[in-house]
Amino acid sequence: MGRLLGKGGYGAVHAGVRRSDGKKVALKFMRKPRDDTYITLPGDRRRLPLEVALMKLVCEPPHCPLVIELVEWHETTTHVILVLERPEPCIDLFDYCADKTMPESVARIITQQVIQAARHCSDRGVFHRDIKEENILLNPRTLEIKLIDFGCGDLLKNTPYTHYAGTKTFRPPEWIINREYEAEPATVWGLGVFLYQLLCREELFCEDKDIVDGHVDFPHHLSEADFFSRYIMGRLLGKGGYGAVHAGVRRSDGKKVALKFMRKPRDDTYITLPGDRRRLPLEVALMKLVCEPPHCPLVIELVEWHETTTHVILVLERPEPCIDLFDYCADKTMPESVARIITQQVIQAARHCSDRGVFHRDIKEENILLNPRTLEIKLIDFGCGDLLKNTPYTHYAGTKTFRPPEWIINREYEAEPATVWGLGVFLYQLLCREELFCEDKDIVDGHVDFPHHLSEAEFFSRYIMGRLLGKGGYGAVHAGVRRSDGKKVALKFMRKPRDDTYITIPGDRRRLPLEVALMKLVCEPPHCPLVIELVEWHETTTHVILVLERPEPCIDLFDYCADKTMPESVARIITQQVIQAARHCSDRGVFHRDIKEENILLNPRTLEIKLIDFGCGDLLKNTPYTHYAGTKTFRPPEWIINREYEAEPATVWGLGVFLYQLLCREELFCEDKDIVDGHVDFPHHLSE
Repeated sequence: MGRLLGKGGYGAVHAGVRRSDGKKVALKFMRKPRDDTYITLPGDRRRLPLEVALMKLVCEPPHCPLVIELVEWHETTTHVILVLERPEPCIDLFDYCADKTMPESVARIITQQVIQAARHCSDRGVFHRDIKEENILLNPRTLEIKLIDFGCGDLLKNTPYTHYAGTKTFRPPEWIINREYEAEPATVWGLGVFLYQLLCREELFCEDKDIVDGHVDFPHHLSEADFFSRYIMGRLLGKGGYGAVHAGVRRSDGKKVALKFMRKPRDDTYITLPGDRRRLPLEVALMKLVCEPPHCPLVIELVEWHETTTHVILVLERPEPCIDLFDYCADKTMPESVARIITQQVIQAARHCSDRGVFHRDIKEENILLNPRTLEIKLIDFGCGDLLKNTPYTHYAGTKTFRPPEWIINREYEAEPATVWGLGVFLYQLLCREELFCEDKDIVDGHVDFPHHLSEAEFFSRYIMGRLLGKGGYGAVHAGVRRSDGKKVALKFMRKPRDDTYITIPGDRRRLPLEVALMKLVCEPPHCPLVIELVEWHETTTHVILVLERPEPCIDLFDYCADKTMPESVARIITQQVIQAARHCSDRGVFHRDIKEENILLNPRTLEIKLIDFGCGDLLKNTPYTHYAGTKTFRPPEWIINREYEAEPATVWGLGVFLYQLLCREELFCEDKDIVDGHVDFPHHLSE
């Protein structure tokens, strides 16, 4: 058994090799189904799992090369294992289509094969019931396909089916209306949905009423040469509620452009502009206003626009090099000098829009393109905008966290004050890398906590902050270097906790944040090498910063295990160390309470571990705990039953859950009743 190829509700699929002849196969591990789903086939006395039976039917000679072949199958007390052919090279059709628009000529080749595969299944008495891109393997060189995954299938019958299995958006209308459907019409319907999504790269139907209505909007590019005789469409640049943006090239002169495809808006949103008799979509009208000569270089230019029966296409300039400001800031803290350069340009762009009678209404990092070499910006995306007016607006469009307080209080706001407010929010988030306001009351109160690093040199005179290592509810962790000696460290930034969570520990008169206190306890000499070391800590008016050792090389255990099955010998080495680390914490009077793969750093060369993150921890005590902190699936049964638990039994329970998940690559318990029942199914591959 080799690497994990895929995982889902059905179970997991691994690469495999047959020892006898080196044949490459795929191994599909499925939970053993209920006895009442087993069936018998003509010529085979055995009762077979339904999926096995369906595959045996479609694989009877003469075999169809368009359907994946079942080599053999195996049954254990807990699992069914299908040994399937593994064609190479191959990629599932969904991934193959992810970053490209498919030419109709290629879609035709693929769809013809899919139809043949569906016909073959029908001829063999099998109803696949889930033909979609994810269930098609494609050879990217030859475009040959293989239909896979009969897990939603059934035997073909002449009477209606009254149970639906398959993908929700492929359901036929008769199922929604009458709660029954027949196999062949449903297959034809599904093939139509498949072809539409293959070509259009979007779902055909979103809601049940759309399926019943059966109305289909075909994008303009399908078999229509007008627009694409002038432009070549390239890779996807972005996608959102507005539609999609692709790279493009103008055929006449090779000019690089961006092509923004939007659903055609409602008729009542069209407006007219002075000097233009045509009724224009609002976003087009706003862009024409801001792009009138003299053009402002800080605002993206509208080259031209095109309208079809279903879509509006904006042809926009595409500056190079460029990156959106949100991505540019993702892994770095921005110096104030750079933030000043960028913000000054953003203010100029906002002023230009206002001078042209346009209210952008959504100035944020995602809507700023940045040249990373020159720091020149372009303001983009007028999809939330409106014409500038002197009276209040009573409808809000834009990003929720940028709303001005007057909108929350009075449900109205004016353009220029709201723009100034939004620019302040923009600047704060640009510098601080966190949302300024989380809830409506915060916006109304207007209280702002400025992080310590802004114009304060005390901490950063001693440390250089580097790339972002991780981010979560606790705050953020960055790589760092101590200036005095070049020591590599990790810098964990946490919001300052409530005063009532501070404690004192023996030998230290100061009131300490709980996580700091716990780490000081576990790091007292002699230090345990299996627990991350606290080098020092720093407190500001708003944050607590932990300076932690940063071992190299290291990877968290969750990521290390992501694409592999762990040998028991390796799991033993790791788990023994984790137990020692947990014992050390207990000996020092600390209850970690969240020992899981994400909180274990691993040296992939030596398999040495470091236990990290005491953010869910507490002081060890002999009485029960009545509050649970940690990962939900690790909760002990006594907590669910009695709403209390003790530290050491809960730690032992959690270590058992940890070991199971380490070896089995799946959650041990999904629901509270499973935890209380305590029933464990061990995968077949574990040694006895």
